[in-house]
Amino acid sequence: MVNIPEQLQQAANAFLHAGSSEQAAACYLKLSSYYAATGEVDKAMDVVEFFYENLQPRNSPHRIQLCRQAMASGCSKEEAMHFIGDMEQQLLNLHQNSILRYLDQATFYRLLSSLRCRTFSDGECIARSGEKASDLYIVACGGLLPKVQDSNDCWHDMAIIGSGGISGETAFFTGQKIRTADLVAVGTTQICMLCYDVLKALLAQSPVFEAELKKQYAAHMPERQLATTPFFSPLPAEERRAIAEQLELVHCAAGTTLFTFGEQTKLGLYVVVAGWLSVNTMVNGDEQYLYTANPGHLLGEKGFLERSRQYTIRAVSDAQLLYWPEEACQEYMQYHDDFRYMLAERALQ
Repeated sequence: MVNIPEQLQQAANAFLHAGSSEQAAACYLKLSSYYAATGEVDKAMDVVEFFYENLQPRNSPHRIQLCRQAMASGCSKEEAMHFIGDMEQQLLNLHQNSILRYLDQATFYRLLSSLRCRTFSDGECIARSGEKASDLYIVACGGLLPKVQDSNDCWHDMAIIGSGGISGETAFFTGQKIRTADLVAVGTTQICMLCYDVLKALLAQSPVFEAELKKQYAAHMPERQLATTPFFSPLPAEERRAIAEQLELVHCAAGTTLFTFGEQTKLGLYVVVAGWLSVNTMVNGDEQYLYTANPGHLLGEKGFLERSRQYTIRAVSDAQLLYWPEEACQEYMQYHDDFRYMLAERALQ
């Protein structure tokens, strides 16, 4: 007769001896489940305790599963939580303070076994721009400082991604699977890594989760663009993030006019994200070409300050721009005199 507990214990010991903690953890889970199913609660708890004391390195997702297994075996929540430390509690908190809150509880707990968790020291580089990306990073605790490179090879800090925040969605949605920023740990930081294959399956299962991830992807793009735009890059990262939240994405087809000389409505500022636009002025009633604006250019500053458009701008190719509405820009300038000076200086160029 097959002795299931003995086989599982032998397999777990063999995996531990070989240093294969993931496989050993799987055996312990099966062994605890077996004892729970046969009503041997004490033995189930012994397995949980042995796992807690001996399995290294620390494996937060498996510890949470064992805690839940202990509760299913008849252990009270208070007793089961003995096996949960601060690290595991931070992981559980992701179901309240991160994008994972859009998953139902059953899906969230199933997902835990797919998460890989790593802890980084303050200042440690977690990822580099240009590296192959295969995971969505979710911050369980600590923070991530993204650093992005502009077209002149200068690096700029973005706002810190705090607990519950994500990184890696851009590489996923663009399909290039390449990191677009360096990531540096701020304080002791625990990162949960969700591989793109599992993420893709989650999106197919949960339209709500998919919609929220796309929303966060769309929100991060303007912030990244401002960090590498010469006019905005000198601003503090947190201020750029606040401005980015007010921006609207505008599409301009090749041959169409963005705005015309003399217009006195929609006098906000534009930042070119993609494509090329011709900038033209009026000389003795005739339109005269000045230059071509490419990605990173700021457009509309003279019209904003003088309350009337000073140029006619047309798309040479299909173009994407970020528009900062006039009212939002005016409000920002009320509290930032230095920005008004920067804008006036730019308009004189």
